[in-house]
Amino acid sequence: VKNGAPILFIRNPSDEIKIAAVEKQGNMILHILNPSPELQIAAVKSDPSAIGYIHNPTEEAQLEAVRRDITLYNYIRYPAPSVREFVRGK
Repeated sequence: VKNGAPILFIRNPSDEIKIAAVEKQGNMILHILNPSPELQIAAVKSDPSAIGYIHNPTEEAQLEAVRRDITLYNYIRYPAPSVREFVRGK
C-alpha cells in the first residue's frame, strides 16, 4: 500500500495499523480520535504539516514539527513554552 487511506475502511484499527497508516501518509491522523503521543510523533515525522490536524498535540509533536518546518508554528493553536522558545531563538 502506497498511502494510509485504507485505514478509512477498517472499523477498529489496531495501534499498529494506525501507526503504519500515518507513517505512509501523516495527514491520516485527521481520521484518528485522540491519537497517542507515539502516533502523533509518527505522523509528524512522516509529514510535519500533520501537526495542523492534531487537536491537542503533545509538546514533543509540536517540537518535532517546528524543527522540521518552523512555519508550522502558525498551525499550533496553543504552542508549548518550549516551542515558543525554539521559534524565538530562530
